Amino acid sequence: AVSLHAQRNIVDADANGAVQKVDIKSGNVSLKAGGYIGTAANVIELSVGNLASASGANGVFLSETNGLTIGNLSNVTVNRVAASGASAATEVANSAQTGLVASNGSVVISNGVTHAGGMIINSDITLNGTGNLLLNSVNTASKPGMALNADISVAQGSITLMSQAEITQSTDSQISAGGTIDVVSVRESITMAQGASFTTTSNGDIRLSANENLAIGLVDAGAGSVSLVSVTGSILDGYDAQV
Repeated sequence: AVSLHAQRNIVDADANGAVQKVDIKSGNVSLKAGGYIGTAANVIELSVGNLASASGANGVFLSETNGLTIGNLSNVTVNRVAASGASAATEVANSAQTGLVASNGSVVISNGVTHAGGMIINSDITLNGTGNLLLNSVNTASKPGMALNADISVAQGSITLMSQAEITQSTDSQISAGGTIDVVSVRESITMAQGASFTTTSNGDIRLSANENLAIGLVDAGAGSVSLVSVTGSILDGYDAQV
């Protein structure tokens, strides 16, 4: 596991944002910063399995080469070397992290940039400020492309969830935004399980668009508008029959 903590910011030392060189390789990575993690102009490139992060102002910008799971990570243990030269296993306090939390700023995460692999959300994502959320699974070979198994809450901004392949949402996943919600499966289907929901808290519009079938649970835009699109398939009740 890798644990990176900074009182201010975590940045890519390679100033050329156009060069996609992997910055962190690990099975698990925990990122914590009092400020931001990566920038829109120069994202942090990852090749990891599991990610958890917490950031302050100005958000999080990450790019994963293959599959990525947002989950819960335990404290990191290192062999700390003393002045005597001896070492002892030491658990690093406060290195554990659950899901993804941003105090302010937008969060933009892409995966499958160079290799196959889906994006799996197993722990909650919470944006407490004015920022927006973009999750983008770009690989066409992933099954599913995006699995939403936890809650996502964006206090004031908007949410875009985009996948080249299938998007699935489990019954444990409630997704809400103060702005709008846009969910797109470019090539395949969107499947919401019984109990799954998309909700806008301030009457923002919601769009769900699938190339193939679209199976819906609860889609609640309040006084806003809802657009449901199935390009080549059917729009179905996620519980059972066609609507």
